[in-house]
Amino acid sequence: MRRLFVAGNWKMNKDLAGAVELATALKAEAGDRTDIDIGVFPPYVYLPAAVEALKGSRVIVGAQNLHPEPKGAFTAEISGPMILDVGATHVIIGHSERRHYFGETDEGVNIKLRAALACGLRPIVCIGETLEQREADTTEQIVGAQLEGALRDLTVEQAGELVLAYEPVGKRLVVLGAEKHENVLFAGTVPLMVCDVWEHAYYLTYQNRRAAYVDVFLKNLVDWGAIEKRLAAAV
Repeated sequence: MRRLFVAGNWKMNKDLAGAVELATALKAEAGDRTDIDIGVFPPYVYLPAAVEALKGSRVIVGAQNLHPEPKGAFTAEISGPMILDVGATHVIIGHSERRHYFGETDEGVNIKLRAALACGLRPIVCIGETLEQREADTTEQIVGAQLEGALRDLTVEQAGELVLAYEPVGKRLVVLGAEKHENVLFAGTVPLMVCDVWEHAYYLTYQNRRAAYVDVFLKNLVDWGAIEKRLAAAV
């Protein structure tokens, strides 16, 4: 059985005192739990404070984005080595807000993903469709393209290091899923489709079914039984 990975993206919120307070409270609440993995992703400027507040705990600290170059004249950007230097170990790549507001593409996600892996960061790659795409019945095409774009040119070993975060875009889809979509099986079919893409990308090439393993973090109702059965068969 895979451990659940619960991650909190703080986005552009908190001040220094609030960041330390939340991290300290989380450390006390998480305790020594080993049944789940817990991660926090504060704004860049609060990464060192969060790392310090969570020292000695199992809580993971990561950044919300990175520039693919290790250094250079890229004003206001932050590199993978810089993130590692302050003690963070993970990084979010391709969040829906980055795609929507800043025009990030699947190709750009792939470049950042390879940069994160090259410097030793553990990447969390975000995929997910909008409500409009869901209603247009293009979920599998959209999410499949995002995943294939992220995996492009990755070796099986590299792909095994990433975590996938499936997050449909828009609170209406998450909160009102059962009301808006009478059949909520979409939450289970997307992870199964992810496994199909994963196997196509790696199993056929490497003849190694372990390559089909993937962490799928869902913020929705899911058919865990179907997902676990499929992933168990892929290991």
